[in-house]
Amino acid sequence: MTVYERDRTPADRLQGYRVHIDPNGARALRDCLPDHLWRSFLDTTGQGGQDFGFLTEQLDLLALIETPQAADPADDHHSVSRITLRQVLLSGLDDVVRLGKTYERYERLPDGRVELFFADGTNETADIVVAADGGNSRVRRQYLPHAERVDTGITTVAGKFPLTGETRKLLAPRLVDGPNSVIPPKGIGLFCAPHDLSDLVPAAGGIGVTEQEGALMDNTRATCCGRSARRQGGSHPTLPKCRASS
Repeated sequence: MTVYERDRTPADRLQGYRVHIDPNGARALRDCLPDHLWRSFLDTTGQGGQDFGFLTEQLDLLALIETPQAADPADDHHSVSRITLRQVLLSGLDDVVRLGKTYERYERLPDGRVELFFADGTNETADIVVAADGGNSRVRRQYLPHAERVDTGITTVAGKFPLTGETRKLLAPRLVDGPNSVIPPKGIGLFCAPHDLSDLVPAAGGIGVTEQEGALMDNTRATCCGRSARRQGGSHPTLPKCRASS
């Protein structure tokens, strides 16, 4: 098996913000990773409560889904930096992952195999091709040209709100206690989740270290907020502060 990766290095992009790994994902990581990488994953996850809150735009609590912490980390929920998770997953795969390979097109060969062509002028032959190139997949565009993307009319914007001793004072306590979905009357929504790395100690092999000097990677302390583009008036004063400082 060979993985062809468009990025030139594992740190070419900021990789969005933290990602939630549920118990199914945690068990898969535990089963598939060598023991030292499973430990590196656990050592670099962010801290934050697991209880999921549903709030009004005034941050009044509508409902709280409580999730006790599991005794076994493989049965628990985890908040992890996408950069750090990528470091974990790429460790030890230098002979499998080929960086800097931008896919352009494929051709079917008479013997049933598939020939892949890349932007650098090289080509490779494969028995099976698995397309993992996202919503704008060039493989999908060629293989299923009729399967077009559909605009649902919903636009989301994501931001990172740095968590420091001072900025924590600006936030309602529930916003740093765990993940939340803020539900105004209609037309807009907000999701936010704390990803606190105050006590982070980088794991072996540099896992958990920011790779680019001065860049705001997602393995820094932050509350990550996603919201739709249309703003809702009459919200709790915490929310405009969060938007302005993200």
